[in-house]
Amino acid sequence: MAKAADLFVCFYDDTEKGYGFSYSDKNDFSDFDFDNGVLVEKIEKEIENIKTGEKSLMATRFVNFADTMKGYIEFLRLFASLGSFISDNIGREALIDFLKKNGSIVGEKPNQKIFRISAQKKQELLKIREILKSSKIVGKEIPQMLLMGLVSSYEHQMALLTKIIIEMNPKIIITKEKSIPLIDVISASSIEDIKNKFIEKEIEDIFREGPEKQIEWFEKKVGITDIKSKHENINVFLEIFERRNLFAHNNGIVNDIYLSRVSKNITANLNVKKGDYLSVDSVYFQESLDIIIEFGAKLIQVCWRKLAPEESEIADSLLSNLCFELIISGEYRLAKYLLAFARDLRGPRVDIFSRMFIVNHANACKLLNEEKEAVAILDSVDWSASAINFQCCVAAVRGNATEVAALMKKTGKNGEISALEFQEWPVFYHVRDSDEFLKAFKTTFGVDYVPSSIRKGGIVGSLGGLAFAVLGEKRQASKSDSVAKKVSLRSVN
Repeated sequence: MAKAADLFVCFYDDTEKGYGFSYSDKNDFSDFDFDNGVLVEKIEKEIENIKTGEKSLMATRFVNFADTMKGYIEFLRLFASLGSFISDNIGREALIDFLKKNGSIVGEKPNQKIFRISAQKKQELLKIREILKSSKIVGKEIPQMLLMGLVSSYEHQMALLTKIIIEMNPKIIITKEKSIPLIDVISASSIEDIKNKFIEKEIEDIFREGPEKQIEWFEKKVGITDIKSKHENINVFLEIFERRNLFAHNNGIVNDIYLSRVSKNITANLNVKKGDYLSVDSVYFQESLDIIIEFGAKLIQVCWRKLAPEESEIADSLLSNLCFELIISGEYRLAKYLLAFARDLRGPRVDIFSRMFIVNHANACKLLNEEKEAVAILDSVDWSASAINFQCCVAAVRGNATEVAALMKKTGKNGEISALEFQEWPVFYHVRDSDEFLKAFKTTFGVDYVPSSIRKGGIVGSLGGLAFAVLGEKRQASKSDSVAKKVSLRSVN
């Protein structure tokens, strides 16, 4: 049997910077860049315009928004899903351990065991009861706290975007009504200092308002009229912020402000009225995370293209990278929504990006078992004159292993798609188990095919089972989870 291809991994460990890794198929790490490794500590990346060599403020903002939100996908979902499970088990295990050590079973009924313990242990038993109560409270509030953190992080990212927009065109905030306190002018060290204070005050005023007013600011100042109308889940997006406000200011109790600002369709489907308590379970949190990432990415992209149309190719490249990484991470539905958005964007575009968006959009649909939609997307384009790598990817999404094998042999070992790309690209998920594909790969590259793992739902899909196994049992879906699944956020506007 031929030897499988090797990959070399360099693990970097520094007590001050943290740890990370880089990989190479040639065992060459002379250009190792720790900042491009997997870091514990987040580093703000600065992205250059490759045509001008200058820093692209909007590219930097988009990349760092995407990196931050991808980190949330990887970890916050896991915490939201396992939080109540872990806290429940802490209390349960504490109770079981106490009873076994200090008592004996004197009777059993279905779902019940009766223990006899010394009356002197009553105070210890009451302490265990307090642990049980506290663990249930904490477990319930973990997704709620994560939602509040998520919304705050989004607002921080959008405040940074707002600052960039103002810096690119300061005139948009200069009006007769605008003023700055005299004390700020006197205490300023320079004109630049005054300008920065003026910008900070503008941003503070914008984000003191609700998300709907913030969107109106972007529409007015950037000159975009269809941010809300083009986003079909805008009412769902706004509800997330109003629910956050309930937790921050009213302990989760529905009030008149919430009812007046949230879509009537949503409140009707949630069946809530004034005085009701709204919770956040793992299903609600996960859908909220997707919706916030989708809206934030779209907002940055449309503002970027409006203010710096000459950077549309960079914007396409980074949006394409984000969607591809989401597919690799198993976030098929979020990738699908962003790819549909990418295809609808107006303005000049290099043909290669148009075709990349189409192929990946079709593949996201295929991975969601939306076969008809995937085929319709591919059929919207004539691929006969396309480069052979596109033809190969299209054939793979269609599930045509025979054609993929023929094209692989035709391009050869040094063709447009490398052995590693055949192993990693998600388009090949649909054909890589076929004998034709496997034989063609071995013939072409001289090694056995070693497929990459298919991830579903980021780290939750990868580590969730392991986490459950370590804890000793699988989490049973709570009643609130099952209700949330029936009332999907995206199905209600």
